[in-house]
Amino acid sequence: MNNRTPVPAVNADQYKVHNIVLDSDANGIAVSPGGKHFYFTTDNLVVRDTATFEILANIEVGNGPLDIVVSPDGIRAYVGNGGGKSVSVVDTAENRVLATVPLQTDPRGMASSADGAHLYACLFFSSAIAVKDTTTNNARSIQVSRGPIGIDVTPDGARIYVSSYNNSTVEVIDTATDEILKEIPVGKQPMRVIISPDGTRAYVCNRASDSISVIDTVKDQVLTTIPVQRMPYDIATSPDGARLYVVESGNSTVTVIDTATNRVRTTIPVPGQPGYIAVSPDGTRVFVTVGTNREGVDQPYIAVIEWLTSDAHPSI
Repeated sequence: MNNRTPVPAVNADQYKVHNIVLDSDANGIAVSPGGKHFYFTTDNLVVRDTATFEILANIEVGNGPLDIVVSPDGIRAYVGNGGGKSVSVVDTAENRVLATVPLQTDPRGMASSADGAHLYACLFFSSAIAVKDTTTNNARSIQVSRGPIGIDVTPDGARIYVSSYNNSTVEVIDTATDEILKEIPVGKQPMRVIISPDGTRAYVCNRASDSISVIDTVKDQVLTTIPVQRMPYDIATSPDGARLYVVESGNSTVTVIDTATNRVRTTIPVPGQPGYIAVSPDGTRVFVTVGTNREGVDQPYIAVIEWLTSDAHPSI
């Protein structure tokens, strides 16, 4: 049963967008648990202040850095090196690489357990999930269906949900046994997966179906499918779980969905080629990496969507 309270409609005067112009394309993006810093990957890992947008550090990591995960305690950042078959472990206090953990193949989507004990990385080209012990940096792998690309962990750490891009499914895996518990059919070319803060829902971007699959994590079945406009790529939730933010890379927008009604509330333009998304811990800001396109956007940037009123966003 969905007991969430519907959120109000959003008007353009209830938010503003700050554009941070970049010299090169950004890929993954993440916000520190305390909300003071945000991290994104270009050729390196860049650290900026969330209040002033000032650059605090530029850290050399592995080849082709993509996804970023910040540990729940904020003391480590993990960077998946998409061209380097490795994960860089970064000390966030000293802004330096502590270790580079080798993997079978290049990592794509990544997620951390809520206790920070394990890091999970999708190994797209070897159809496996790498499971890294964050204390020892030792890693093992779990074989899954072809093309794992999106992953998230339930709040209790008991299960992971993995999207299979080539198989159009989401696999549910027991983290204690590494057993695949269920394979759930979703839309075509599923990309990113996000678990709701209360752990009762999993949301999946279906890139080729232009939709979001809503999975009941108790029954592990699709409850409903939410149509969006074009090529959903990445997804995030507000901290209270009231909203979904969906990057539509084919439509140059961020779509805002009410999780109580599973309906689109508004779309926010982000001209160019939007890619990755992250939300601040207080829910007041949404960070989106945006690349160039053929429609006149000739410089990459980060769009920071700032909510201005509590009516626009319940978390404020």
